[in-house]
Amino acid sequence: MEDHERMKDAALLRISNLNTMYGNSLILKGISMSVGHGEIVGVVGESGSGKSTVIYSAMGLLGKGGRVASGEIRYKTQDLLKISAEELRRLRGEKMTLIAQNPMDSFHPIRKIGKELRLFVKAHQTVSYPKAENEMLRLMEKFGLRDGREILGKYAFELSGGMCQRTAAALAMVRKPEVLFADEPTSALDVTVQKQVVEEMLRVREEAGTSILIVSHNIGVISYMADKIYVMYAGSVVEYGSTREIIRYSAHPYTQNLIQAVPKMNQPIFRAAGTAMRAQESSGCPYVNHCPEKKKICEEQMPAFREILDGHYVRCWKSGEVL
Repeated sequence: MEDHERMKDAALLRISNLNTMYGNSLILKGISMSVGHGEIVGVVGESGSGKSTVIYSAMGLLGKGGRVASGEIRYKTQDLLKISAEELRRLRGEKMTLIAQNPMDSFHPIRKIGKELRLFVKAHQTVSYPKAENEMLRLMEKFGLRDGREILGKYAFELSGGMCQRTAAALAMVRKPEVLFADEPTSALDVTVQKQVVEEMLRVREEAGTSILIVSHNIGVISYMADKIYVMYAGSVVEYGSTREIIRYSAHPYTQNLIQAVPKMNQPIFRAAGTAMRAQESSGCPYVNHCPEKKKICEEQMPAFREILDGHYVRCWKSGEVL
């Protein structure tokens, strides 16, 4: 058995009761999740659910107006919210990398891509430049970019969106980090290239024991890759558990809607009820206005998590029976 299989239960990254704000708006509301050694964890939800903010909170990349109001983000024994900016920058290069949803965010606007790779090698000295370059070229070719050496001589703005996203994915994976954060890594790619990127992420996990936290609105990609799934709605986790449990025995009405919304052959497209962006602030369940099974208590009080099956938790006032 591979080491990463034996160590999955030990959390490499643990997020506890995380509250993140932009301006005066509370975006993440008491988020807790963990990623084990060599584990792939998927976070799924609609646009506006807050799933990408989890990644940028952990990476210290919230940007203007964003701040973590409270909570803990622990990488091994270090609380990432309490270490210095320099320590966090070093960890981002040596131990943690990001595939950003907007691939332009991965590159300096006036540096050529090959220069970005060379600067990484110089800064962190974890691999020689020729070896890093060869791996970068191999990954780009795997992603359908057969003119990889030419791309290394270009600026990111000279590439199309899809080419830039594939190049950014290759740059993140060439480092073989301990933790790979992936924010909608396949959103701008066609189906064939999506599969290639996903397979290479899985290969990095197998070869290097890399842990992956991937966020996506595409529950199909998440269910294919992830060992464990967290479902988010309006800044809160509403259900989590093993991928098998979530896909086969989903209990929260929102999770069930997400799964039904996956297109199937010879069936009409189902639309998930409501959107996370329009969820109203209340003391009750954030999904209450769209839930077909709501009760009076759902409007008044946020339910606590309940374990309905081994390791499968749901935040819902329903009876708890798996539908």
